[in-house]
Amino acid sequence: MNSSDILERGHQAVLRALNGLPRSEWETPGVCGVWSVRDLLAHLAAYEYVMKEAIAQASGSSSHSPHAEQYVANYQAFNDAQMDARQGRTAESLLAEYTDMQSQVADLVRQIPAETLRRPGTMPWFGEDNSVEDLIARYGMGHKREHAAQIAVFRDRPKA
Repeated sequence: MNSSDILERGHQAVLRALNGLPRSEWETPGVCGVWSVRDLLAHLAAYEYVMKEAIAQASGSSSHSPHAEQYVANYQAFNDAQMDARQGRTAESLLAEYTDMQSQVADLVRQIPAETLRRPGTMPWFGEDNSVEDLIARYGMGHKREHAAQIAVFRDRPKA
């Protein structure tokens, strides 16, 4: 499987989890700890910025990576800051941000040769021998599938 396919599968898992979920339930806490679906969208959008910057940096197309640097320095502080920055935003605007950033990541990945994406050692902060493709597998698919599964469990919970 190639990196573009991995990204698309992760994205589709999120979209399937959201499909048909009433908007009235997007603000209900308890999907992932105290987080709601809206909160998960904010979280996923923030991780798209990390992926875009980290991939661009590893491929040599950019050295500017404030989100990725903050994530590497302290991922919990990154998470908290990103959630705080998105407070008060609607679920629709967060879904649009996530979708836009996901599209930008996918476009970037299509511009990078497969051998560059698979080259070990290009993501030392993610693990000394890791490649961009390893990051994509973790955050472009695994992370999204994990949260999509949480949304599915939330959807299936008994209603009061």
